[in-house]
Amino acid sequence: MPLPIIQARIFTFMFSSFFLGVHLTTTTICLWALLVRNPSRGRKIHYGFLAVTLVMACIGSLDVSVDAVTNVRVWTTGDIKLFTDETQWMNLTKNIDISLQLLIGDAVLTYRCWIVYERKWLAIIPSLTIWLGSVSVAILLMVRSVTAIGSSGINAPSLVSVTAAQQALTVGLNTLTSSLIILRIWKVSSSIRMYMVGQDRLLYAIRVIAESGSMYAMSAAICLATILARSTAVYITADCLVQITGICFNLIIIRFDHNLASRSQVDTELNSRAIPLSSLSPSARGMSNTARSARCMEIAVSQDTEVDNGSFTAEMKAGELKLQPLGA
Repeated sequence: MPLPIIQARIFTFMFSSFFLGVHLTTTTICLWALLVRNPSRGRKIHYGFLAVTLVMACIGSLDVSVDAVTNVRVWTTGDIKLFTDETQWMNLTKNIDISLQLLIGDAVLTYRCWIVYERKWLAIIPSLTIWLGSVSVAILLMVRSVTAIGSSGINAPSLVSVTAAQQALTVGLNTLTSSLIILRIWKVSSSIRMYMVGQDRLLYAIRVIAESGSMYAMSAAICLATILARSTAVYITADCLVQITGICFNLIIIRFDHNLASRSQVDTELNSRAIPLSSLSPSARGMSNTARSARCMEIAVSQDTEVDNGSFTAEMKAGELKLQPLGA
């Protein structure tokens, strides 16, 4: 049974508001890590990630605000066409929000891949090519949205092909780039594993990248499925994807920061742990104690002796010759 447009837009506002709350919560934690915790550890503030965090949060907040305005106008005027008229500024703004959020998320992922491969441009040529294709598709989507005519909304025939291409490029770029990052980290981890003691931090990095990348790619794939099915549920999946993109970006920063904090605490406890003097070996207690506790060393010397039997008497020959050690 198809989902009516009214119910779809109500569910869109409800679910996007929920994910916005999660998005803003992770944004607050992320800002705390970037602005407070990093300087306290002597690390520099990464202003690029700080700017991306704030921009993504603003885009997510704007998207939900526009959705709220649209719902209020529909229910006060009774004009349901506002939900599907893509030429209205509210719907145009939402299309811009979705496109910008995806482009920013893909660009940050490509940047991370560039850093992991030691700033080698050759490693990110495929990802960069896909990202430039996404930029072209986003521009085309804006142009067609302005000239879209009909009551199908985002599911209009002239828009379905463009939005499907946009989501397909996002899924492809995310899968490819995340795989390249994981492959690079796994190779480095394998080459130095024999020299590592304790937990391998590179394996933790692989897990964080894989989990966040999988969540992002799965959300984009679900949105792509609703676009291809031309279902009104696309409003729900597309709006939720705006928030999930920012959440995935924030979670990577938060989880790496949490891992660094846990390791710093363990190192501090190990360095500040008191070691009882009785557990130290004699050589570690100081030269004075070593001198007092020095033990006498005995050196046994063996010597081959040729005995002249002519120099012994008969009694001595018949008796048992006992040799006593020196000093006995």
